Formats: sequence, structure tokens, C-alpha cells
Amino acid sequence: MKSLTNDKSFGENYRTTRDYARGVQDQYREEHPIGSVATQLMFAAPAMVLNPLGAGANRSIAIASPRAAAWLNPTTKLTGVGVNTARAGTSGAGYGAVSGAGDSTAENATGVLGDAAKGAAIGAVTAGALQPVQMAVGAVGRNVAQRVSDGSANTYAQQKVAQSLVRDGRGSVVESGAVNPIGQVDARFRKLGPESTVADAGGENTRQLLDTLATLPGRTKDRAQTLVRDRQSGRAGRLVGAADDALGTRGAGFQQTIEALDSARRQAAAPYYSQLDGLTAQVDDDVMSLLGKTMGIHGEAQKLYRLQTGEDLPLGALKKGDSVPFAMLDTLKQSLYDAAENAKRQGNNKMARAIDDARVQLTGKLDSIAPKVDGQSVYKLARDAYAGPSQLIEAAEMGRTAMKADTFDVSSAVRSMSQSEAEAFRVGALQALREKSGTQSGQTSLLKMWMEPSTRDRLKAIFGKDYRAFSAAVAKEARLKGLEGVGRGSQTASRMYGAGDLDVSPLLDTASFATSAAHGNAPGMLAGAANLWNRVKTPEAVRDAMGRILLSQGREGADNLQSLRGLLARLNEESAARAEQSGALYGLGAGLLGNDKPIGGLLGQ
Repeated sequence: MKSLTNDKSFGENYRTTRDYARGVQDQYREEHPIGSVATQLMFAAPAMVLNPLGAGANRSIAIASPRAAAWLNPTTKLTGVGVNTARAGTSGAGYGAVSGAGDSTAENATGVLGDAAKGAAIGAVTAGALQPVQMAVGAVGRNVAQRVSDGSANTYAQQKVAQSLVRDGRGSVVESGAVNPIGQVDARFRKLGPESTVADAGGENTRQLLDTLATLPGRTKDRAQTLVRDRQSGRAGRLVGAADDALGTRGAGFQQTIEALDSARRQAAAPYYSQLDGLTAQVDDDVMSLLGKTMGIHGEAQKLYRLQTGEDLPLGALKKGDSVPFAMLDTLKQSLYDAAENAKRQGNNKMARAIDDARVQLTGKLDSIAPKVDGQSVYKLARDAYAGPSQLIEAAEMGRTAMKADTFDVSSAVRSMSQSEAEAFRVGALQALREKSGTQSGQTSLLKMWMEPSTRDRLKAIFGKDYRAFSAAVAKEARLKGLEGVGRGSQTASRMYGAGDLDVSPLLDTASFATSAAHGNAPGMLAGAANLWNRVKTPEAVRDAMGRILLSQGREGADNLQSLRGLLARLNEESAARAEQSGALYGLGAGLLGNDKPIGGLLGQ
């Protein structure tokens, strides 16, 4: 097919024009080698920034293989050198192929394709070899920036904290990448309450990170110790507060409650007891019999009567027909009650029952002696008025001893209590827990109640249906206590590994670095990268920023976790874009420099 302007075919005209343009380009390259490459890279810059080849190729791979997609775009960890090198290599291969085809001198399609394949190989290997080096150099640059820039230090600190929180992710859903593990930490942080820190909401890896930071020089050491001291000093109050909330006692004081009940019973019985003032009883056969049975208690009764009235009245000297103050016989009844209770505490139940029988007989005799109101004994009416508050006092006293008493006795007594008695019992139980929480051993016993069945069973008897609420609060406090070991102890090996981990950027994996770069056959580059990498250390500014994030509480802690939730995806997207753009640069640069240059010699050309 002839051209319209000359007798040559279209193909001949194309080759002539192409050869002329290449001749001009080659001459310019020889005369201005640096300017030539710079000019071509400048014109190619927009394409490299948009990077349709690299980005498109990596998306195609992800669509074709879900496994490859999960590897290239992880949601639960930061991408490492392997992933970014693969992205750069893919992008480099694409631009290397374009460059190879454009520079091809072949006369047919097969030859052009061969040159394109050769360019793709050079671009892929060049990008694969230089990408790890670029990341190592970038790590050194970031390390320098972290020492002088608060923003850079805080960014790296966020990365390291996010890395630890991700490592602590639990459950197959988190491990599969379907759920952001930092969201799991955020939920736990809110559940633990206002005392919790970001480190409390994390797991063992996060606590190990804080422990390492608290061991190394920096502000985190003092911050951690201040937090621990404040937390320890407030633990008793938090445990008592949790008990108060679960019991519904609204902070009622035990002593104040007892005094109020005692005052109430005295006021209620006073009108009836006033009618018994000055009353005397004649000693008859029944009284003489009762005095004989209770001879062993006379001493205590006489002492109590003497203390109350200032009078000394020996009961053993009374004879039939004598008059005896009604108050003296009432005092004897009270002493019989005390003696029976003392016998019960000593385990002498038979003696207790015998004394109680004598007390009941004496009470009946006093009811018959006392004046009547509407056919009822004034003495019985006084006892009934006094008994209501007295039973509440007894219930409160039982609650106070509930953490030491037999579990079955407490459970049985609580089941038979009225609503008012149960409320009084809970006031006493709150006092028992207040006293127990006031000692370190008592706090430890409560926090480890899941290991102590006797403690757990007593608490179940005390709280009843509200036990779960209290145990949940104690479990939260036990988790907060787990942070008290940071910066202490002699876990040398663990801390050495932790300190070493701080010196490894979360964006790089040294093992993958060596393997990937080795595939590029560039040992010199690897040695240089290793030397650069050995200079990367975690500056104190970064350590302080990490400690500040880990020890943050309340609104600040919630904001920090919210920032970390999107950090992984954002960092991975930025890292992927940089890797693909770098691959485009290396792939195109390899084609521009040509195979006679050292960079092209990676393939032995």
C-alpha cells in the first residue's frame, strides 16, 4: 500500500520516522544524559502519580484471588515489606513493559513483545530490589523526624500502640479480618468504666508494651507509677461503692442505722414502760421456783440492776411473801437472754435451750403481774413495740458477721427474713464488706473470689439475685489490678524482647526484607539497607507518646481509640499507593537508563 506523499509503503514510512525520532533522542541522551532522563521522567510524572498500570494490576490480582486480596489488603495489621515489594514489583513490571515496548527496535510484533517482556522483567526486579531499600531509608528519616517533631513521634506511637492492640485481638471473627480488633478494645474500654486506660482494655501484648515503656527511661515510668498509686488508694472505695450499688443500701452507715433503730424502739415502747415504773411484785411459789432455777444468773442480773438504778438487791435473799421491784425481775429476764446467747456461741445448745425455757416462764409470769389495757398485758405491749426495731438490729448484726459466719446459717436466716429485716441485713453486710475491703488481704480475697469457693458462697448468700452485678464490678477491678505490675519485677527476658520489638518498625519485617531483596540479586543494596536499619531506634519522644496513649482515660482514651480504629486502613492505603508509585518510577527509570547501566545489570544484561 503506497503512501499519498511518496512511493514508499506505510510501514516503510513508519520505520523511517521512528528511526529518525530515536536518532534525535539518542543524540540528545548522549549529549545530555541527565537532562534526558529528567525530561522524560518529568513528562511521565502525571502517569506515575495516577499509576493506572500498577493500581489496576494489583486490583486485578485481588479480584482474581481472594487469598491474594487478603494478603495485599489486610484489615487487622499493617502491611509489611513483602506486600509493598510485591505491589512495587507489579507496578514496575507494567511500566517496564511499556518502556521496553516503546524503546524496542524490533521489526515485528513478536520482537516488540519480547522487548516488552524484557522491560517488564527489568522493571519488576529493579522495583523489587529498591523498594526495601527505600523503606529502610524512609525508616531512618522517620526516626530523625520523630526526634524533632511531635507530630511525627505521635504518628509512630499510634502505629505501635495499634500494632499491640491488633495482636491482642480475640476470636475467629477478628482473626479472619472481618472485624477491626481495635473496635473490640474500644467496647471493652467503655465497659471497664472511667478508671480504665487504653492499656487495661488491651491484652497481654499491650500490657507488655506498657511494661517495657515503664522500664525504659522517659515519662511513662512516673505516669505509670502515679496511676498505680492512685488506683491502689481508691480500690477500697470502688469495691465498697460497687457493693453499695448492688445491695441498694444508698451508703447507709452501720452505726448510724443501729442508733436510729435503737432510738425508734425506745420511743415506741416508752409509753408502756412508763406504766410499769415503780411497780412491785409479790414473791410467790412461781417466783421462788424461777429464782431457784436461775440462781447461776443472779450475779449478772444484780450487777446490771445496780448499774441501772444504783440499788443493790440480792435475789438469793428473797423469801416467799417479800416484795420485789418489777424492774428487777425484768433485768433478770434480760440477763437470761444474754446467757442463752452466750451458750449458743460456745456451742452449748442444751444449756442455751434450758436457759431460754426459764426465760419464757419468767416472761409469762411478768405478763400476769403487769397491769392490763383492753385485756392485754402492758408488759407484752411494751415488748412488742420494742421487738420490731430489735429484730432489725439483730438482722443488721447478722449481716455484719456474714463474711465470717457459716454460709448455710446465713443463707437460711436470709430466706426467712421480712423485707425490712433483709434491708437491715444488707446494711450490716455493707459494713462487713467495708471492713474487708479496708485491708490488702481482704481486697485480694474479693478480687480472687473465683478461686475461693467459701468467699464466693458467702457473697452469693449476701447479695442473692444481685450477686452477678457485684461480681461483674469485682471482675472489672481485678482487671484493673493487672496493670500494677508494669515497670516492676525482674522479667528480664520478656523485657529484652519487648525492647527489641520497639526497634522494629511495624511497617517492615526484617525477615521478609532480606528474602525479598535477595530475589533481586543485590547483596550490596541489602548490606547498605541493613546498616541503615541498625541505626533505627525508638526515640524517647515516641516512647513518651506511646505511654501517653496507653495510659489515657475517659474522653481522651475514647478519642485515642477512635483515632486508632481507622489508622490501620489509612496507613495501608498510603503505603500501597507509595509502593505502586515507587514501582512505576523504578520500572520506568530502568527502561530510560537502559540495559548498559548498572541498574539494568541486575538481570545480567
